[in-house]
Amino acid sequence: MRLLIALLLICSMFGASLAAEPLGTVVGTYKVEGKNPDGKVYDMEIRITGLPDGSGSVEYIYEGRLAAIGLALRTGDVLSVAFQGQMSGVASYKISKDRMSGEWTLPDVLGIGTEKLTRIPKLTTEPVREQPLAAQPGFRVEN
Repeated sequence: MRLLIALLLICSMFGASLAAEPLGTVVGTYKVEGKNPDGKVYDMEIRITGLPDGSGSVEYIYEGRLAAIGLALRTGDVLSVAFQGQMSGVASYKISKDRMSGEWTLPDVLGIGTEKLTRIPKLTTEPVREQPLAAQPGFRVEN
């Protein structure tokens, strides 16, 4: 309940209406460069998935393991997330094309951390077409 209240407060801090919008272009996987309130830097990955009601599910992946899951709401160009797992807290990100930047906090930590998110492009699964050696330019079969 405290996380939900904090999430609503974050939305109102940015002067945005509390009417949630579909996540739309925010859905995807992001590389995260973060800094803890104590100044320690870290890297991780965030995966954002849209839900049918317009909200979103967020997975925080640290060192290859699921560290936390969250619920996200988009209001204009702000994505607000309440997360829970190895750590619980709230985050708010300013959306800008394929990047986001934001701040986060935890109930038992004094201070505010920062994060910069960069979208990781989707990999294409189209198979690579290989030509037989004889069909490659400059290849000759000698007898």
